[in-house]
Amino acid sequence: MFDQMPGELLGGLNDTLRLLRSFGMASIELRDANMNELQLVNGQSATLKFNIPTTLQADAPATIDWWSFDEAQGIWMHEGTAQRQSNQYVGQASHFSWWNCDIPKYFNDLYGSVNTSDGTPISDAQVKVVSPTLGTGITYTNAEGVFTGRVPKNQLLTLNVYLTCSTINDWALAHSETLNSQTQALSSSITASLDGRYPITGTVVNCQNQPVASGYVKIGPKVFLTNESGQFNIQTCALDEYVIRGYDTSNADSIKASEFDTVQVGLQGTEAGILQACLNIFGTVTDIDGNIYPTVLIGNQRWMAENLRTATYTNGAPIPNVTLNTAWTGLSSGAWCNYNNNVANDTVYGKLYNWYTTVDPRGLCPAGWHVPSDGEWTNLTDFLGGASVVGGKMKSITGWNAPNTEATNESGFSGLPGGVRYNGDFNYVGYDGNWWSSTESFPLLAWLRNLNYNGFVVNRANSYGMRSGLSVRCLMD
Repeated sequence: MFDQMPGELLGGLNDTLRLLRSFGMASIELRDANMNELQLVNGQSATLKFNIPTTLQADAPATIDWWSFDEAQGIWMHEGTAQRQSNQYVGQASHFSWWNCDIPKYFNDLYGSVNTSDGTPISDAQVKVVSPTLGTGITYTNAEGVFTGRVPKNQLLTLNVYLTCSTINDWALAHSETLNSQTQALSSSITASLDGRYPITGTVVNCQNQPVASGYVKIGPKVFLTNESGQFNIQTCALDEYVIRGYDTSNADSIKASEFDTVQVGLQGTEAGILQACLNIFGTVTDIDGNIYPTVLIGNQRWMAENLRTATYTNGAPIPNVTLNTAWTGLSSGAWCNYNNNVANDTVYGKLYNWYTTVDPRGLCPAGWHVPSDGEWTNLTDFLGGASVVGGKMKSITGWNAPNTEATNESGFSGLPGGVRYNGDFNYVGYDGNWWSSTESFPLLAWLRNLNYNGFVVNRANSYGMRSGLSVRCLMD
């Protein structure tokens, strides 16, 4: 949450600032077909419902303060209250923005610095402060090794400092101490180190070769910010090979990335040079029926970030919509259906197609796109870390039945549980997402990929025959 929410959990209430304890947060953004932002009509409101996490239900009050984020001031503004209904909070949003259910607390400032034993500032160190009532707050040191934040008053707090270590870039605990916040501001000068520090340095520039001040560099899941000159300094602790990528976030609606750069770190570290961020991470593609799909760049592959909904082959020929079970199970040519033959499922989950549709020479995907092969699916999961662990990275955070194990959607794939039509019957919506590959495995069988509501694995299977109805994602040629 701390890596995705705007600003920090700081709200304005009765002309004072308060530290906030969140019981639920969401960002609501709607756009039209031309990507223009939409807003609620004046005087209208939208109902928002937040599931209260199981671990917070005992502390959740019947009425909770209700906040929206003011981007101009960079703080949360009090908007009234939300009501608890069973294990949900329900509030009325007067506009589309970030909304939050929070309990306000008085706070003290906390500031400090993190340095090596020889006094060298450590940038991008992760500083976690654990409170007995407000959970965990996270901040990071800047290029000078300095961090700032706010903590609740009159509490014993645990302050932990983590540094990135190893080629897979896990956070390693480098320092821990206990602080008493009492009633005054706190400061802490911290010496932290791991076994060795080998820097990767370089500069991120945009397509015009100008330094990117609003950017970052990523190694695995870890993010390292650039300074005002576009420069980065990543302190590693292993002599090994690293893969890095630069990002330009100057325009939040068109984030750009560099090519992947493999660097070898030696005893003196390494200079990575210039990372030019020119590849669009997000985009759109339109099918022959006029449906517009968001797209996402994952590794060097550009994927649709929604399931296919077309009812027309690329050459303009219609794809038959087959609803009767007896007709569906006897097919050996292309067809589509909606889950439960209910058109309302089309918008959320897209259509279900039998395998014959995916290999029809008339083309299923938009021009310049295709149904991915078994090998291309493997390339995707290998890039994300391996099929045995990356299911959560590919699942949408919402839209699945509980527990939706480890769902982070870190990849942007936004997989949803569209279910399956097997032997003519519909099953598993909310529980399973299934996507065809274009690769035949055995007669009447083809390879597919499966995500499950209570798993973190991407399953490679051929358990559904070619006459089954599965979702389709298209991949750019």
